[in-house]
Formats: sequence, structure tokens, C-alpha cells
Amino acid sequence: MIVAINIGRCQYLADDGEIYPIVSWFDVDGDDCDPADAVAAVAGTEGRWWAVDLREFGSAPL
Repeated sequence: MIVAINIGRCQYLADDGEIYPIVSWFDVDGDDCDPADAVAAVAGTEGRWWAVDLREFGSAPL
């Protein structure tokens, strides 16, 4: 399970404490896009991949 997303670093934190890279970002039409415009992403490494619905995550205030 994904606990947190860091868009600036293109990483996500899993509930097991591991950090994995986000390798692709997609907009509402399913096209590749910049992270700021993304609603979905693909994350993982070395044969372990996850689809991430970014709409499930809010934004933390700075």
C-alpha cells in the first residue's frame, strides 16, 4: 500500500517503509504528462510495478 507521494522527487513511500520511484505520469486522457498535471502514475522497480491513482492523495500545506 502506498502511504505517501513526493511529486518533486518522483517517489512514493510504501507501508513497508521502502521508497520506490515513480516512472510514468498520466493525465485524465491517459497521455504522458508532467507530474503537476498527472492524475495517475506507474511506480516501482525491477519487475514490481504499481498503478497509482493520484486523486486518492491530498496536498500537504507547506
